[in-house]
Order: sequence, then C-alpha cells, then structure tokens
Amino acid sequence: MFRLKIFILLCIYSFSIFAQSKEKCLFGDCKDGRGIFIDIHGNEFGGVFVNGKLEGVGEIKFKNDGKFSGVYKNPSYRGKSKFIDSDGKVVYGTEFTGGSCGDYGCETWTKFIFDSNVKCVFLGTFQNGQKTGKGSYTCDNHERFEGTYSNDLANGMGKLTYSDGTIWEGKFKNGHPVRK
Repeated sequence: MFRLKIFILLCIYSFSIFAQSKEKCLFGDCKDGRGIFIDIHGNEFGGVFVNGKLEGVGEIKFKNDGKFSGVYKNPSYRGKSKFIDSDGKVVYGTEFTGGSCGDYGCETWTKFIFDSNVKCVFLGTFQNGQKTGKGSYTCDNHERFEGTYSNDLANGMGKLTYSDGTIWEGKFKNGHPVRK
C-alpha cells in the first residue's frame, strides 16, 4: 500500500512537469540542461532536463516535506533511488521501477520495537514485499542484527547485538533467538 501511495504521489507531481507555462524556473536551464524549478503545487524539481522533462539523476522536494532523489525517467523513477516521506520514513531501492520497490535490493526504515521511539534501518533483500535472504538492521539505540531472513523475520543463523553490547549468536526462528 505504501508503494502505491509513493507511485501515485510521484505520478501526480510528475504530470505537472508538462505544464511549463505554469511553472517557474528558479535556476539554470529547465528546458534542456541543468536547473531547478517549482511546479504549480509548490514542489521543487532539480536536476537535468530534456525537452522540459526531468531526466536522469535528480531530486524532487515535495511541498508536503517528502523528498525523492535518484534516477528519473518517463515520468517515474528507476534504478538506485531514495524516497523520504513527510514523516521521515526512508525507502531505498536498487530496483525501483515505475514507483514501486522491486523484489531485491531494498532498504526501509521501520520501528522494530513496538510502543517505543526506537527506529531501526533494515538493509537487505525483499521478495514479494517480505524480507528474505541475508540482511541486517541497526537501531538508533545501538541494537544490531545480521543474519538470514525468511517470511519477513529472522530465521536461520544470525548475530544479535543488544543495546547494552551483549551479543547472542546462533539460530533464530520467527524473529527470536532459539535458546537450548
């Protein structure tokens, strides 16, 4: 659902690129070259323009405080990209295609500890929207995990470093250490 929201937002804001008469070029060449312009919605587009369209590496600062940086083409983003929503949630992707994160090579911010303000970053691979294969997370309270994921949880061998520095290394099942 989150991916769909990102795609819809980018499409809506991207279509405003075509209305050059209603936009203001703030700097450079917003037709064929490098430039920065603001669209009719107050979103700021910066990067390389071809025939008045953002093309290649660029950055979009949305009026709602969301931000996108990466490769932009036809009017969606592709390749290694980064999107930050207005709540500060960060989504990375090496396989962004048409506004959704591909099956492999994605990272995402999330809260791993419910009912707390601890935020963690997951780096790894996804398949069908779930963490799978080798991956790791690091939290702002210094908790870290590196290991194998399946079914969106730590499953298999891994190493967990708790926020106090205590390390547990071994087998994990359904996101928890298997203690004998």
